[in-house]
Amino acid sequence: MENSRENRTPSYRGNNYSNSQGRSSGGGYGDRGRDGGRDGGRDGGRDGGRSYQSPYSSGNKSYGQTENPDQPVRNTTLSSPIKTENQPPPPLRPGVTRVIPISGQGELGRYCWYFEQDDEIVVVDCGMGYVPHGMKGGIDRVLPNIDYLKENKQKITALITSGSHEESAGDLLNFIKELEIKEVFLPGILIELHKESFPADLKINKLENTKKYSIGHKFKITAFSAAFSTVDSFSLLIETPGMRIFYNGSSKIDHSPPIYSCRTEIAEIAKQVAALGVDLLIANSINVETGGYTQSESAVIKGIDNLYSQAQGRLIVLTGCNFIHRIKILTDLAQKHKKKVCFIGESIQNWVKAAQKCGYLNFAESLVIQPSELTKGKLKANEIVCIVGDLEGNIMKPFLDLAYKRHSQIELTEGDTIVVSANPPLGTTRLLANAIDQLFVQGVNVVGGKDSGVHVGGFASKEELKFMYNLTRPTYFLPSQGENRQLILHAEMLGICGVNPKNVVIVDNGNVIDLDKSRGRAEIVGKIPTQPVFFSNSLDGSLDKQSLDERRSLSSDGTLVAALVVDFTKSKLVARPVLKAFGSGFTMKAGWAEIEETIISDIEFAVARALQNGHTDIGIVRHVTHDVLNKRLRERFGMSKPVLSIVVQELKQQEVKV
Repeated sequence: MENSRENRTPSYRGNNYSNSQGRSSGGGYGDRGRDGGRDGGRDGGRDGGRSYQSPYSSGNKSYGQTENPDQPVRNTTLSSPIKTENQPPPPLRPGVTRVIPISGQGELGRYCWYFEQDDEIVVVDCGMGYVPHGMKGGIDRVLPNIDYLKENKQKITALITSGSHEESAGDLLNFIKELEIKEVFLPGILIELHKESFPADLKINKLENTKKYSIGHKFKITAFSAAFSTVDSFSLLIETPGMRIFYNGSSKIDHSPPIYSCRTEIAEIAKQVAALGVDLLIANSINVETGGYTQSESAVIKGIDNLYSQAQGRLIVLTGCNFIHRIKILTDLAQKHKKKVCFIGESIQNWVKAAQKCGYLNFAESLVIQPSELTKGKLKANEIVCIVGDLEGNIMKPFLDLAYKRHSQIELTEGDTIVVSANPPLGTTRLLANAIDQLFVQGVNVVGGKDSGVHVGGFASKEELKFMYNLTRPTYFLPSQGENRQLILHAEMLGICGVNPKNVVIVDNGNVIDLDKSRGRAEIVGKIPTQPVFFSNSLDGSLDKQSLDERRSLSSDGTLVAALVVDFTKSKLVARPVLKAFGSGFTMKAGWAEIEETIISDIEFAVARALQNGHTDIGIVRHVTHDVLNKRLRERFGMSKPVLSIVVQELKQQEVKV
């Protein structure tokens, strides 16, 4: 099956943009995490659409027979169900290892874990997450909530990131600053990227394959190279006195990646981890709904090579700025086919420079041209390859900019080919389809989607997940990195491998797990608050719930302004209140005039009564007016209502004060 996929010729305009199991219109991509997991678009999300009963759900529920051979007979229960309400954990007992997922459970990205023993804490990963589909209000990033870490920052001995990608390290600099981190253990390329931004007194350690590190008095960490879309990803063996935890991280089993040093280190994991026993395996679940094995990063070489040889115009490749394996393939093939490469975007240019300094990319300077040279006409169109990158492979912004002719550096012409070598973000199938329509009208070819041969996923599929479990044979198993159904399905799937459901711990963000080897127990003992932090680039800060609610209301229902002029010396309104709506479609509907008159009359009555009762404060008038508006609008429109703005002017001795 893998070979047949690799040998297919990518589809061009006129041969139809490939479709994923008939579910995703236009683009052929399953929505990441919706139609078959994060990499569901590539493999069609073969299990993503089926319904199922929750076998490893919270509470004491048994489970029954299933016809799927990858899932066990449901006949037992979990010993540690998810706890969803906050409950302060008890003091940590001596010799017990405490594990807390700060974020990353039941969602995509935002990985962050807390490990503690005897008043020493190690934090693993500090990633950013994806803005939930449909959430509006100017949110650009979702970050971990570090309030609990701040409360215990004096115990933190080190911060480790298991990968260089945004999901593992997207909030690195903020963590270092806010938690006053003194020592970090980081992938080399991440050190190269941020070396100018680190505090002068920060102790920086480079993670290296199979190297063991001592942290404080209680922790030892061993890093093992793990294949992924990015380079410098690691699985971690975390050892405390009497406890061995294997944190698999973001990875797949790739024996032959383009950059061979970044392969999955199976032999040493078997020797140093599996042979000596594992108490707890924390394994990613994102691609659990995809059968078989995830293809090697090298699997796209043939498809991209075909594109290079067949292209009649420019190739514009959209990919992740940190997909260094992919960038190596693109630059190596450009040299083979005597093409020039133009890197578009500051992020991808920074990643390429860092990868060159780390030895992952090696090409002649003459291979690269600047964006300004694209329009000079010195090169034939089919001699140019533009590599356009954005963080985490989020290619939608440049894709839409290109389709709707608003890209600042590339103006498409007939005969150009856009190559989509990344998965579009969650919930963008319709946007993608509309943009492809625009490109076809312009005479631009589009290559991408299922079986196109230009993209493979980065996360382990079913058989790789089974292999890692069977290799390590842990006492306890904790599925991580995925939406809730993926965590549950991961636990279900391993039933066929002999996993004891009583030793499976499915947890939510903030669940506090105590590992007590002397008692032979892994139990959830509490839950800390872990509400996500929504970050706005425009504000350079986070947004609270009230701000988010107001922004969503503005975008959907507009704003309603009530203006009043009050003479407090005479305790009366100078004139009738005025209502003015902006961006509120309901004002155009029949019956609004009657509703408006009712609201104005109610405001007049409520304010007059307040003034007669001796309330001569602008704040009281605003409050009374807001209550009337809020009540009447809820009666008329239910929970949906515009943002309310109350303007009160005071008339006093011919002066107007706001």
